[in-house]
Amino acid sequence: MTALLTHSAKRFANATKEIYFYSSDYLGEGKEIFHVEYNMEYNNGDIQDGNCSIDTDDVLTAFGFKDYKELKSYFLNKYTDDNNAWRNIINEMQEKGLSPMVDENEGGYN
Repeated sequence: MTALLTHSAKRFANATKEIYFYSSDYLGEGKEIFHVEYNMEYNNGDIQDGNCSIDTDDVLTAFGFKDYKELKSYFLNKYTDDNNAWRNIINEMQEKGLSPMVDENEGGYN
């Protein structure tokens, strides 16, 4: 079962940053994976994006939540106004002993 996508957007003077997080069994193996992704689009057309994935059950256990709904509420309440939300979510997972797979890219014009 795929959990609902949660989205947060932040506008800056020269860019818009969107952060998404969701849990899904995108491999169809019966195992939910927690994803945190961001996309930053600059006014000049440059882009920057990143994604992070880790077993949803591992995240729930480390944070002490019973389900994805509690986890998403926690992250939304804590990081909605944080300019570095994506990186801080990853750091918090790492502080809990988790090792999420992380990939970050910078690119030119869309």
